[in-house]
Amino acid sequence: MSNRKIAFSILAVFLLQVAVPMIPVDATSGRATPDFTVTVLTLSAGGSIDVGGEYTLSPGEHTVRIVVSNQGTADGPVTLNLIHKASPASPETQVTSIEISNIQAGSSSNPIPIQWTALSGDDQTLIARVVSLTDSESSNDDRELGFDVSAFNSGNVLADTVPGPSGGFTDVRLDHSTHTFDATVRNTGVMDISAVFEINFTDVGDPTNAMSYWSNTLILEPGNLLNPSIGGILSTSVDASSLLGSWTMVTRVVFNGTDSWSSTVVRNVETVTFSDFIIDVSAPGDRAIEPGATTSLTWIVSNLGSADDLTIELGSTNGWHDDSQEGNVLTLLASESTTISVPVTVPSNAVKPTLENIYLNLSSASIDPYIARSVAHVMVGDQYQATVNAVDPGPITVTPAQTSSLEFEITNSGNVPTAFNIDYGLSASAKNWVVSTSSGTTTDMVQVGATVSVFVQVTPAPISSPLDAGERNSAGDSLFTWLSATPTSGGIPALDSAQIVVRAVIAVDPGPETDLVVLSEQEVEDANGSGGIDKILSLSVEVRHNLGSAVTGGVDADITVGTPVFNSSSSEGGLSEAARWTQDITPDSVSGLEVGDIFQSWLAIDGPSDELPMAGELVVPVTATPVLTALQQANGVLASSVTRNITVVIPSIIDGEIISESTLEADVGNEKDFPIGLANTGNDFSSYRLVIVDDLPELWSATLDTSSAAGSTLVENLAPAMADHPNPGQDHVADVVLSVTTDPQAPADTLQPLTIRVENRDTGELLSLNTILIRVEESISFELEPTTHIIDLSPYENPSTRVYINNTGNVATTFKIWLDDAAANSVDFSLESPEETVIAPGVVEAMKIRLTPDSDASADDVHKLTLWVEAVGGLNLSAEIIANITADHHLEIISLNSISVTPGVEETIDVNFANNGNL
Repeated sequence: MSNRKIAFSILAVFLLQVAVPMIPVDATSGRATPDFTVTVLTLSAGGSIDVGGEYTLSPGEHTVRIVVSNQGTADGPVTLNLIHKASPASPETQVTSIEISNIQAGSSSNPIPIQWTALSGDDQTLIARVVSLTDSESSNDDRELGFDVSAFNSGNVLADTVPGPSGGFTDVRLDHSTHTFDATVRNTGVMDISAVFEINFTDVGDPTNAMSYWSNTLILEPGNLLNPSIGGILSTSVDASSLLGSWTMVTRVVFNGTDSWSSTVVRNVETVTFSDFIIDVSAPGDRAIEPGATTSLTWIVSNLGSADDLTIELGSTNGWHDDSQEGNVLTLLASESTTISVPVTVPSNAVKPTLENIYLNLSSASIDPYIARSVAHVMVGDQYQATVNAVDPGPITVTPAQTSSLEFEITNSGNVPTAFNIDYGLSASAKNWVVSTSSGTTTDMVQVGATVSVFVQVTPAPISSPLDAGERNSAGDSLFTWLSATPTSGGIPALDSAQIVVRAVIAVDPGPETDLVVLSEQEVEDANGSGGIDKILSLSVEVRHNLGSAVTGGVDADITVGTPVFNSSSSEGGLSEAARWTQDITPDSVSGLEVGDIFQSWLAIDGPSDELPMAGELVVPVTATPVLTALQQANGVLASSVTRNITVVIPSIIDGEIISESTLEADVGNEKDFPIGLANTGNDFSSYRLVIVDDLPELWSATLDTSSAAGSTLVENLAPAMADHPNPGQDHVADVVLSVTTDPQAPADTLQPLTIRVENRDTGELLSLNTILIRVEESISFELEPTTHIIDLSPYENPSTRVYINNTGNVATTFKIWLDDAAANSVDFSLESPEETVIAPGVVEAMKIRLTPDSDASADDVHKLTLWVEAVGGLNLSAEIIANITADHHLEIISLNSISVTPGVEETIDVNFANNGNL
């Protein structure tokens, strides 16, 4: 009994193990695990260098320094293996293996030093590899260091303190004291080397007379990848107490290393003159000076030796310098400094590029004479300058209220191309005068020596009644019109002027009651389609003059309307808008009008009646032209026409509406695109936003596409209908595509309203609501289920089956059903449902078929019926019904119940077999 219990217990354990599910690798992804990697692999002892990412090591002992980090989320132990490969094709050789008991998550180990001996050879590799069974990421387990091992020797001189020639000299001048010079050197190889600093002097006059001064010898140790080598200083002293004259000085550092390696670095080759008389001349900086300007060049002279007397000698290439200090003597005590300033004047006609070289020579009168030489440079700088010339300086006669043009020429008289800022005006204050220029306030770039013309338009104030002295428009009044030009890059303004004199005139002022007519939106909309805008303005025609005394006799005058000018508010279109407006003056002439009398006339302005007037300003000029008598003309009086501009401001009206057929035919359940239009029915260029009102039934959707880069529902800068007058087109209509998808079960002939909001894109103002009717078209469609049906039956059964017609269209449909029993064989298929039926949309109706097999129907034959369904006005579908007759194994053996036989005699017994089944 106890043995059975043990067996059952073991079996239960096995079953429990089978029942525990296997945990895939991915299931551990949410667990906290360590992630070990080598973050530092370098060398901290032994000679090693990094030259442009290429590492070289010395043969022998090295210390490998490694740091291991845990970038994971859990603590853990890890094994560090240091591996060496002698070449890329060599196998890995383990140098050592170190067990690290634990590294906390997010921290690193202390640096781990490992001693290793390097053998000569190229393309070697050290690999630091971490190994841990719990490491969650194996792709970062290795860190490699590639290198060559060779006895590479190299030394470098970083700097030295050997002087160069002082200012004013081509040689180095040293006094007769002891001079100490240093050279800083560094080991840039991987082996120990020695270094020594040599200074060699060779007498210029006797090359066989040479001597060398040597420094101490310094042993330079190599550095390593962690700690680069440091420099050392070599010092050499030269006792110059007995050295006289000029010598060639060569300074060099000699490096020596292993295997008879040696390298010499030459640092300086200079001519050295030993003298107690030494100066330093500091030259002034180079500069560029504008023609006509003066600059001072200042040299600083410092006496570095004994007291000395220096004679000044000056010269220059072009002679622009001040030569007044020529021959002066400077006396300088030891360690004393002074300055020499030489003025240089660049001629006003100097051209670019011209370079002036100014030379300064200082001659010593000491017992050891010498000449210090220095040169400074002055270039001709940029000169920005203009010359302005009034083509006709005057006096020029001008007429009140009429514009006269005065021409000024601006010449670039500088030496660089530049543009000029223009300013202009009158010499005295004059009320109601208008002064302008056709060139704006800045010219284009003008080349050196080129000239441009600028025209100043001057319009004296119209004549007032009585005359206003502040308007300075009495006969004979004189003013000056001036124009100045200033280079845009700097410079002094240039200016010229022309005198103007006001001529004696008799003028007739049409005197409109206002010069500004501002129409309201309501006025414009009310007038549309009812004859257009009609405005009648009163004209108070009056004689005026600037003669200062009464005019004898009356004045005749004609009053006319000039060609109106239209300015579109959007600066686009409306080129022929002015032609849509008409104007008329009644009466248009007056006779014998005396000074002080007013003649009443009227101006009629009639706006367009076919469409809205375009937004903008219509300027209508009204002119009164006097007709003088012979006596008035004989006295030199000019008949001056006066034109008053009347501005009609037409407001901007923003409006728009959708253009479409009243009813659109949509496919049921399918997206269909309809081209519609958005018409600008306002009077200005406008931008719109189109929005479909969200009131469609469920499962309906609609979108708009305007093909605009700014957005599919935006229409940008659409022209109004009148913008292309007199050639009307369709530019005021934007093409829009309306895409509609109906409910797949939407009934046929459903009329669904779809509303589109037309909004002002900039303000969001609602401009119009446009409703379009979407009619759902008929869709005749259906499905049969099942399309193939196998019925198992015996020859003795007559079961029935059903095929279902699902009307998936959206309209009630008449279906006709008929049977194709050409392959029925021994089974009779009969339809027990109507041969024609009407099914509503979304309704499923069954067709019943009865199967009646013959009693001898064979199970080996195929008994198939095809049922056809025709949707009137639509498609035909069919379904197959297969009768599977079950096998009947009915075999009968027929024989005699008994038979008599004789022993020893062979008898024949007849047995008959009868197959009464259907196989």
